[in-house]
Amino acid sequence: KQGRVAANRTLAVVRRVFNWAASQDLVPASPVVGLEPSAETPRGRIYTDDELRLIVTGMTGTRYQDVVRLILAVGSRITETVSAEWADFDFKRALWIIPAEKRKTRRTRPSAHAIPLTQELVRWLERRQSTLPEGCPWVFPAKRSESFWRWGSAEDEAVREKTGVADLRAHDLRRTMATRIRALGFPREIVDAVLGHRESRLAQTYQVYDNLREKTAGLKAWERELGRVLA
Repeated sequence: KQGRVAANRTLAVVRRVFNWAASQDLVPASPVVGLEPSAETPRGRIYTDDELRLIVTGMTGTRYQDVVRLILAVGSRITETVSAEWADFDFKRALWIIPAEKRKTRRTRPSAHAIPLTQELVRWLERRQSTLPEGCPWVFPAKRSESFWRWGSAEDEAVREKTGVADLRAHDLRRTMATRIRALGFPREIVDAVLGHRESRLAQTYQVYDNLREKTAGLKAWERELGRVLA
């Protein structure tokens, strides 16, 4: 399945390159004309309570431990998480403001995304900051962006084996968190707001309210639920 996805993404890039080359008369025609992408089935993996406990326990003491904690707490994307800088956090207002340039979005004019932080999470982040070298701008200095989890390497496969969850994926943590908040009774639009999902063009134009109060309530409820699960 991952091979099909990678092949489709490669095909899309190659097609754009050769279409441009053909438009500039650099090649007689695109060699990928007629090639169709493979069918993709969206993942819908949701981790159970037992699996969440296994993941958190298995990550303890590894370089993934704090990354996983932040993703589980607020549902951030792996790329947004590992590229986070302390300058993006406002501890006085209890906000993590992800700049537009760090967000994965197809908007023509992407906007920043504000994520409310619970007081417990603020205290945890402050403790983490105090353990890093003074002046270090990165929340996770050993970041590797897209390749942060290098599945296939001996180091990372050993971590995954330790968790006992063979199909561990960062995005599945995000999906699990979103699904659990929805199950707690929060409407879909609030869950989407927490995740920073793109709204329709009409909503972007006429609905500028950022749902900050509702997002805060949802994340506090999820913090309590996650605490119950991990306990």
